[in-house]
Amino acid sequence: MGVTGHLLGSLAGLFLSLILIYVINLQTFGWTIQFASPLAIVAEALALVLGAAIAGGIFPAIRAGRVPVASALRYE
Repeated sequence: MGVTGHLLGSLAGLFLSLILIYVINLQTFGWTIQFASPLAIVAEALALVLGAAIAGGIFPAIRAGRVPVASALRYE
């Protein structure tokens, strides 16, 4: 889910930034700027998202792993 969120967020950000650069700036100011997306920033964002997804999932997994299977099945 972390990678999916990263991909969807990156695509939405790319789409919105292209609209801002090539449509809104051009219509409002009469000029535009070149679009640049450094690969290092995208890779850093991916690493941050993966780290957050792992950190958010590992603690509940450890806690669930300590519960005996029989008591978990009897719960409901």
